[in-house]
Amino acid sequence: MHMKQIILFSLFMTLSLGLSAQVSFAPEAPEGSGPSTSTDIKVDIDVINDLAEEQITFWYIDRESPTEHDHLVPSEWEFQLCDKNTCYLWGLETCPTGNPAVFNANETFTYNLHMRPHGVAGIGDIILHITAEDGSILTSIPVHYNVDPSTSTKDLDAKQIKIYPNPTTDFIQLTNDNDVSKVAIYNIVGKNINTSSHFSGKSHDVSRLQKGIYLVRLFDQNDNVLSVFRLNKN
Repeated sequence: MHMKQIILFSLFMTLSLGLSAQVSFAPEAPEGSGPSTSTDIKVDIDVINDLAEEQITFWYIDRESPTEHDHLVPSEWEFQLCDKNTCYLWGLETCPTGNPAVFNANETFTYNLHMRPHGVAGIGDIILHITAEDGSILTSIPVHYNVDPSTSTKDLDAKQIKIYPNPTTDFIQLTNDNDVSKVAIYNIVGKNINTSSHFSGKSHDVSRLQKGIYLVRLFDQNDNVLSVFRLNKN
């Protein structure tokens, strides 16, 4: 059996066990669609505790694992999840360890999954994993997206801002950065680590950051978010 088939089979088994044992979801095939200029493509997902007892749950968004559609989402697409507790910051893709969602026996709650394509059209899939306190997956929810190009942004693809090198050890730089006036770095729970002004061609020192994953937000002179990136610091 090929590696891809093994991964898909494992995902199928996870879904099957989750549906029959502990947590299920509806609709069966969540899907989001809209134009690439949209500021919020929202998908509503009912998360259901199938047990007659309380469950403590967490979540994380998986961009990497293959699904039946086999399309990875563009890196520019930014997500936000609203669970039982709150609507988290845009770009936060892992539930903070100190903020679990507690489900009562047989309780159902609608999670809202928001996505901003930032002008980038495409087809892509993520998996929203619902996990237990020990990290085991209770259920895995594949969400399919279809984002259409918009006439007003048809040339954006060639002009997209990029961040490099990524992963990095010492510094980051930007391409197509004429409109960027500020660079802000956040940790995975949304705390601002550093904010600095930017001019075209400027590099930013990240050597003092601890190893891990960070969110980098790029702002224009009016404090509008131009793009968001996940930065891997080695």
